[in-house]
Amino acid sequence: MHGVQIRIDFDCVRNRRESLVILTNDRKEWKAELSNVHYYYTENMEVDSISREVINAIPKSKWINFINKLFDLKILTIEDNYKIPNFEYYMPTDGCGIAIEIATKNMYRFYNYDNPGRYEKKYWQAGNVIAIQNLLYDEFDILKTWDRQREEARLIYVAEKESK
Repeated sequence: MHGVQIRIDFDCVRNRRESLVILTNDRKEWKAELSNVHYYYTENMEVDSISREVINAIPKSKWINFINKLFDLKILTIEDNYKIPNFEYYMPTDGCGIAIEIATKNMYRFYNYDNPGRYEKKYWQAGNVIAIQNLLYDEFDILKTWDRQREEARLIYVAEKESK
C-alpha cells in the first residue's frame, strides 16, 4: 500500500477507555476501522482485563464528502498544541485527549491535543480538532456504536466474574 493512513485516537482517563478511528486509502478506495478498547480495573486500580472490538464502517455522507470535510478542517496540517504561539497549557489529571497520526510511504506526522474543548474558543486549531471529533462521531454514529460495545463488554466481564 502506498496511500495514506490517518489515525485518530480518543483517550479519556475518566471513561477508562480508548477509542481509535483508522482511515486508510490504498490509492483506490477509502476504508474506516472503528476500534474501542475498554479497560477493566481491580479495586486497587490495576488493569484486570482489556476488551477490544473492531468495526468496519462507511461515513453517512459517503467518502468524497467526508474526506473533503476532514481536509477543510486541516486535519493534514494542524500543528501540535505545543507549537501554537503563546499557547497556554493546562493539564488536569482526569482529562481527555485527541491524538492524530498521518502516515504515507515517505512521511509521518503526529500531533496531540490534551483537553481541546478547554481551548476551542481561544485557538482555531483546537476548535478544528473538536470539529474533527464531532464529524467522526456524526458520520459513523460513534457514540451509539461505542456505547453498545462498552455495554456488551461489560456484560461479558460481569458474566465471567460471576462464573468464577
